[in-house]
Amino acid sequence: MLIDRLELPAAFSGDGPVSKQIAECLRQGIIDGLVSPNIILPSVREMAVQLGVSRSTAARAIEELSAQGYVVAEMGSGTKVAARLPGELEEKPSVRDEHAPLKEVELSAFARRLMSRQASGAISTLVSYNGPSLKDVPLGIWRDLIARHCRAGVEVDSSSASQLSYAPEPFGYPPLREAYASYLTRARAVKVNAERLVVFASRNLRLDLIARLLLSEGDLVAIEEPGFSTAREQLLARGATVLPIGVDSQGMKVDELIAAGPVKLIYVTPSHQEPTGAVLSMIRRKQLLDYAAKCGAYIIEDDYDSEFRYDGRPLPSLQGMDSSDRVIYLSCLWNVLAPVTRLGFMVLPAGMVQAVHACKSLVERDVSYIEQAALSDFINEGHLEKLIRQKRQVYASCRQSLISKLESIFDRQIWTAPESAGLELLVRFQDGFDSQTIERAALQSGFPITNTSWWYFGNPRPLEYTISFTWLAEEEMARRLEHFASLLSA
Repeated sequence: MLIDRLELPAAFSGDGPVSKQIAECLRQGIIDGLVSPNIILPSVREMAVQLGVSRSTAARAIEELSAQGYVVAEMGSGTKVAARLPGELEEKPSVRDEHAPLKEVELSAFARRLMSRQASGAISTLVSYNGPSLKDVPLGIWRDLIARHCRAGVEVDSSSASQLSYAPEPFGYPPLREAYASYLTRARAVKVNAERLVVFASRNLRLDLIARLLLSEGDLVAIEEPGFSTAREQLLARGATVLPIGVDSQGMKVDELIAAGPVKLIYVTPSHQEPTGAVLSMIRRKQLLDYAAKCGAYIIEDDYDSEFRYDGRPLPSLQGMDSSDRVIYLSCLWNVLAPVTRLGFMVLPAGMVQAVHACKSLVERDVSYIEQAALSDFINEGHLEKLIRQKRQVYASCRQSLISKLESIFDRQIWTAPESAGLELLVRFQDGFDSQTIERAALQSGFPITNTSWWYFGNPRPLEYTISFTWLAEEEMARRLEHFASLLSA
């Protein structure tokens, strides 16, 4: 029987609808030549009986094959295999040997750099960037705002333009740009207006776009060492020559940068350096701005983690202190609203507005209207800043609880960073521990501790880790820490 010639499983798995699994098996049999062109297939009833499925399931499988052009239904003649398969040439190409080596693809220089870094182990998808707990996000309010704009988009009369109509705006939804510009002015003393603020669907696209516009292959870019690995790898993939600049308790060592000579671009996280937690001092901020103005460099200020500072008042943004228009300011709400929204924002120097508009018009003409409209209301109605205040109190308590527990368990066997900001705590284990034991204990206990080696361009500091303290309840964090410690001492 025809069905017996096909590799149809005796019992279908749970991977997708059964009708699709049947259609895929039949399609592959037709492509492999197990069923010749113009052969009449069994009726739906016969196929259902032979396969032990319902007639409706068998019918859906045949309908899918028909829609794809593999079978043709003719009145009075049944369903038969198409004389010519979709995309088939006059002369049927030979089937590739599955064991034959793949043809080498001639990749671009960008792709070759990227693949080389990945092959060397420099790029990892396993690094955990634990964000806020979903239970801390006001999902009810967000749901209502999304529903509000869904209704507003369709509840219009014929004389009004629907808010959901296609209206490309590369820089983003104007009311959101106004709302976020106002928020940045209040919260971070950023000098901004809506015309210079750009909304991105993904925060990772921002740095890539800057690199396309400002960097030529071989240009020198200063980065923090250690520093945010994703930013470093994006710059390297674009052909930049990376200059690692050391970091201490006052942030990037600007004297070291000045001694190195002029650079094209400087990537810095002055409000909360990753992973050390250091805050760039006021003296160094002024030094960095003076240096950029003198050598004509642009500074990329990534202010991703500025919302959560637990001691004292936060320093103003670097961009707000800039009088030479050399700072490109990056912001996002990932640490506040992830994974509800992943929108990113960029504030441009006036001289870059036209170039960024031209580039973004090509790579990202528009961003989800509903999400932008909901976030605009979320900010204007005060929900964002209320949420940040609430979370700041909760996270400060979580951080202090973690430090107290670490000190009580490890005493002087572990050092904790004094900087009181961010969603992670930097720790260093003293001699007597080894990284393999630490990481095995972390895996077995579920304790959220991550080796900082990925943050280093050069040699990593041994026995240095970050602990994420915001996505677990204090009681659960304490339980996992105790389990982790018991495994280390076993």
